Amino acid sequence: MICLLNVGVASLMYYGALTYLPNMDDKQAVEQLLAVAQPAYYVVVFVLLALALYFYIKNKAIRVWVSPSQLCIIDPTFGDFELLVNVNEIAEFKQTISAGSDLLSTGLLMKDGTYTPLVLNNYKLDRGAFFMALKKANSAIKVPASPYRYTKVRPTWAKKLRAKLGLSRD
Repeated sequence: MICLLNVGVASLMYYGALTYLPNMDDKQAVEQLLAVAQPAYYVVVFVLLALALYFYIKNKAIRVWVSPSQLCIIDPTFGDFELLVNVNEIAEFKQTISAGSDLLSTGLLMKDGTYTPLVLNNYKLDRGAFFMALKKANSAIKVPASPYRYTKVRPTWAKKLRAKLGLSRD
């Protein structure tokens, strides 16, 4: 669905370029820009439509379940990634957002210190129910206060720089 939405946005942008650019004074620059934009538009639309068709045909869904003893996540998008862990080994379910790039990430922090990233943002998943199931299986697991709350994280070099400048809050 996102691919089709992007096709619509690209089409609106292309239509806007065709509508408003010819009104500019420098006709040669407009012709050069449209000579590049037109093939690029067709390539982008073709790739997005091909991806939409591929995902429609493949139509695989993530499977997540929590039992009293295990958490199982099967993600078909990334080579049928399968994670099967004992819920007693999970210390925390982390949701972070990078301070510099606003990149969202989710993952499991295990009691032994290992971190397993999860790609749950690509799927429609009821995180509230997921968190409740994790807490029911093991009440010691730390989960975010809200299913959609992310903790902002900064790189180590930025933390050191902020500390030197006296701006360290986190």
